[in-house]
Amino acid sequence: MRGIFKKLFLTYVLVIVVSSAIIAIFTDYVLKEYYKDEIAHELEVSAVLVEDMMENFAFAKNPSKLQNFVKRLGEKIKTRITIVNSDGTVFADSESDPETMENHKDRPEMEKALSGIIGKSVRHSDTLNIDMMYVAIPLKSNGNLSGAIRLSIFLSDINRKIKQIHKIIIVSVLIGILAALLLSFIVGKSFVNPILLMKTAAEKISKGDFNQKLDFKANDELARLGHSLNAMSEELQKNITETEREKNELSIVLSDMVEGVILVDKNRRIIMLNQSLSNMLYLRSDEAVGRHSWEILGNEEINNAIESTLAKAEPVRKDITILLPEEKYIQVQTSVIYDENNELYGVVGVFHDITQIRKLENMRTEFVANVSHELKTPLTAISGFIETLKEGAINDKKEASKFLDIMQANTERLNNLINDMLVISKSESKEMKLELKKVNIEKILESISSMYKERIDKKSQKLIFEIANNFTEITADEEKLIQIFSNLIDNAIKFTGQGGVITVKCYDVQDKIKIEVSDTGIGIPKEHLPRIFERFYRVDKARSREMGGTGLGLAIVKHLIQLHGGTVSVESQPGRGSSFTVVLPKEINS
Repeated sequence: MRGIFKKLFLTYVLVIVVSSAIIAIFTDYVLKEYYKDEIAHELEVSAVLVEDMMENFAFAKNPSKLQNFVKRLGEKIKTRITIVNSDGTVFADSESDPETMENHKDRPEMEKALSGIIGKSVRHSDTLNIDMMYVAIPLKSNGNLSGAIRLSIFLSDINRKIKQIHKIIIVSVLIGILAALLLSFIVGKSFVNPILLMKTAAEKISKGDFNQKLDFKANDELARLGHSLNAMSEELQKNITETEREKNELSIVLSDMVEGVILVDKNRRIIMLNQSLSNMLYLRSDEAVGRHSWEILGNEEINNAIESTLAKAEPVRKDITILLPEEKYIQVQTSVIYDENNELYGVVGVFHDITQIRKLENMRTEFVANVSHELKTPLTAISGFIETLKEGAINDKKEASKFLDIMQANTERLNNLINDMLVISKSESKEMKLELKKVNIEKILESISSMYKERIDKKSQKLIFEIANNFTEITADEEKLIQIFSNLIDNAIKFTGQGGVITVKCYDVQDKIKIEVSDTGIGIPKEHLPRIFERFYRVDKARSREMGGTGLGLAIVKHLIQLHGGTVSVESQPGRGSSFTVVLPKEINS
């Protein structure tokens, strides 16, 4: 803004100086000419007075008397007086001896005066060797031209007075220039200050500060411009607030969406992507905006879907698989979007993570296959023995009894399988209700120990309980706890060899209890640990079936513990045994 004021002020200065110079030169010229004309007029009047005085006195017959008169009069009026006759001979002169002076007939002013008119000239005097102003008038006697009277004055006197006029003009001009400059500075400031205020306000508005308001008292163009700027600021603030509100609403919607969303313009530049997509595809959203989709997405199938949508202006829907860093199944749907002119703007893509759906589908398929297999095996055995009995084996009491025992065992196996499936189904569907009451864990473990004492003794195993002194009762479903720890201890007995040790440790941890069931059995390989609590999952299927397991025990344990608001985890090393840790709250809501 200093630049505008500087330019404006310098313009004022230039105009003022040039105008003052022109006025000064013109004034000097006019005053100089006026002064010269006034001097000439005064000389002319003085010459007429001299003429009148000469008419009143008879000087013609007494030249010396006329010379003295002219000399005295010239000294009084400080003017050189020269009188010549009709032939140009000098008759008298106030400054020189007439007898020594040249004939003046050829002098310009004398030529005119001797011709009957007033003559004026400014020239160098040969007699006095100085520049002079001359005025000559005709001298008449009895109506006849008898000569001329000339009055002259030194130009140095005139120049001295003109120099005084110059000084007056210069001082006046300088004072005028200073006054004009001061006035220009004030006017310039009064003009620039509103612009400076508007500039400051515009800068603040550009930075998002809309509180700056301009208040001009005047009603000129700048004031109206300031009012327009205020109105623009208010409208801009309103529009930005509305835009930010809509943007925040959209951002909230997009950030809360489970689906991933991406917006790509027609030049394949990413305009926006939400956090869900960043998490889904392992991207950094802050680095993606503005960059090419091929550079960021890095998945050929996704980029091909975007390219196809842009090329054909048709939606694309496809399922893709991402293998790294973990396997994911994603459903991609892309559609074109248009701008307000109905021209192609870009593509919006919506990404659904269907990994869990696929896993559930796989689990359902696997579950159906496992259930079919688990049901088919005992049913096949029962059916086979029935056929054998019908063919005559029923008459052999010993064989018939053996077959019936096998059939009974398979029937029990079917019954156990169905019961376990019902337990899991009820727990998953939230139909299972807990019968809550105060439960003594130590007594539950002792009852389970008595249930398995015969099996433990048969394998020469040891079942050790380590229960902390401060261990308290908890609120839980006693039957469900018996089922949980029966399954865990039963598995420990099954997969621990002769002379093995099974240890149950109980801890009191603030508002929870922790129970560890450890054994010195065969252990579980590391790759099987993540799936150990899945339904029908077996590390060694043949061995599990041989031991009579349904493959649902640990799945039931997990579901029943979760119903109590607890957790279960496992640690194991092949050949060294396994350790299952159960954490349960002391109090749960009914």
